[in-house]
Amino acid sequence: MKKFFYTLIYSLMVIALPSCNFDKNEKDGSGELTTSQLIIGSWKTDKYEWTELVNGKVQESGTVYFDDNDYMLWTYRADGSFVDMTIEEGVAYKYKGTWVATSSKLFMTYEEELLGEKMEWSENYKISSVNRTKFVIEFIDTELDEDGTKYEYITEYTFTKQE
Repeated sequence: MKKFFYTLIYSLMVIALPSCNFDKNEKDGSGELTTSQLIIGSWKTDKYEWTELVNGKVQESGTVYFDDNDYMLWTYRADGSFVDMTIEEGVAYKYKGTWVATSSKLFMTYEEELLGEKMEWSENYKISSVNRTKFVIEFIDTELDEDGTKYEYITEYTFTKQE
């Protein structure tokens, strides 16, 4: 019985942890929504801006606008789960997982099964801004070459809230 009780408590903790609100901007009675509360819903990409740096110097940059054949539709649920529907050349790819947000960071853990094997990977984004209609996140990928050259790829995605 004791073993069952501890297993039950552990299971409840595992289920409850992803839905915990780690947002340090808790609602304080002012009517302001937290970052986590603002993110809940469906968001469609408008554009992304990218910059490539080599040893801290900008090499290239640009802006890419999404259309009906290429876009991402991310849906965040209050229970801490999400669905990432990515459309590439009219073909839909659906990914699922869990998310947690603070006032400045978004952590997404993807959980998929491919050919009978469970796969899991995480993405961490900086939240540049979020309000009721617009959501902007930044992703930075850094590589260090064998010769010490540092490459940074910065991508900033702009999303619009879907009704």
